[in-house]
Amino acid sequence: MPAAAIFKLTSPDKDEGYPGKLDLEVLVAVVQPGSAPPSKLEGEYQLGSVIIVYRAKVEGEGGQKTVTPVNLTQHWGFNLDASLASGAAGATPGVLSQNLTIKASDTIQLKTNGLATGNYDPTEGTHHEHKEKAIGDKFPDAGYDSFYIFERQPSKVPSSRVALDSLASLNVVDSLTQPSTADEVPVELSSKESGIRISFETNQPGVQFYTGNGLSKESGSRKKIHGGSGAAGDGYEPQAGAFLEFHEPLAAWQHPWGKTHGDTLLTSDELYNNYTKLNVYFKRKD
Repeated sequence: MPAAAIFKLTSPDKDEGYPGKLDLEVLVAVVQPGSAPPSKLEGEYQLGSVIIVYRAKVEGEGGQKTVTPVNLTQHWGFNLDASLASGAAGATPGVLSQNLTIKASDTIQLKTNGLATGNYDPTEGTHHEHKEKAIGDKFPDAGYDSFYIFERQPSKVPSSRVALDSLASLNVVDSLTQPSTADEVPVELSSKESGIRISFETNQPGVQFYTGNGLSKESGSRKKIHGGSGAAGDGYEPQAGAFLEFHEPLAAWQHPWGKTHGDTLLTSDELYNNYTKLNVYFKRKD
């Protein structure tokens, strides 16, 4: 894996109130075409993949065993049409016309204050049922900001918790560079306008989908290639991106789904191992 970097961080015991010293590594790698699921459209090309792997272990004071919540993710957003402006000043195209698939059975039900109730809401027949559906189709007034539970839980090894005593015989990266199948793709975003399609693989049980509802033109800046000036006060507006963040349900240990979709608690006997793989495809516009 020649195009890769590893970032490291140590969070000391009681940092922000969390128990245990957490040693964290993040691998970011670019992989050549060939490890993604085959192209499904005639004339579509694989452009390669990006792999992100989070690994962490925790230990208590003096090397004692402890438990701490760990639930990491990449806060990234996508707009497959954003660069079509090619530097010309003007509005950045939004994402409402881009097609999204999330193979999810349920979303996590929320209270009015945004905290989870502990129950699920089925996606079938609702605006949360994304099956190659334009994001703007049945778009809710407040936009999207929900956690989706995948209908098919991750099966590709390695899992998100690995016994530390098994590491000598385990390669937690090798399988991610091997060819995948469409069954391993729970989320996909595509644009007919740009011809770009991206798909995601992960060992996490769900994804947070957010449409940038809180973005404000006055509070940021836009890249020139997206039609912006680069100056403060010329920022992105709501629906300028589709944010797709793969992780376990938030505060899962407090709710019943922690038993089936990960409780986010890491013990000193385990290695936290969270990966997401992004595959990129391109098809020339007819």
